[in-house]
Amino acid sequence: MQQQTPLRREDVLDLVRRRFPVGAFTTHDIARGLGVSEMRARGAVAWLVAASILRPAGKVARRDRCGLPYQAALYLWSGKTEIRRCPQDREARRHALERPSVSAFDWLARRW
Repeated sequence: MQQQTPLRREDVLDLVRRRFPVGAFTTHDIARGLGVSEMRARGAVAWLVAASILRPAGKVARRDRCGLPYQAALYLWSGKTEIRRCPQDREARRHALERPSVSAFDWLARRW
């Protein structure tokens, strides 16, 4: 298996500043612009959203490879360029992990 070089957040931010200074974009646009898989682009975009450099800006209707519709998230650049470490709120993460999800309740409520 071939080792992939990590996708740097700086590369994603540079692409956003050059191509989408005021317009909305998706992770698919980022992946296509950098020539990487969309999953790698999603990881970098998630970090930039957590650092408040990018912000969610709604959804757009798309179709997958099978032709089924889905909603893709749109993002906007906030204008910030400094990538700093994201603040970590350990208590909020702990509460989120302890809280059961709705899908877990749905799964447990099924009759066999």
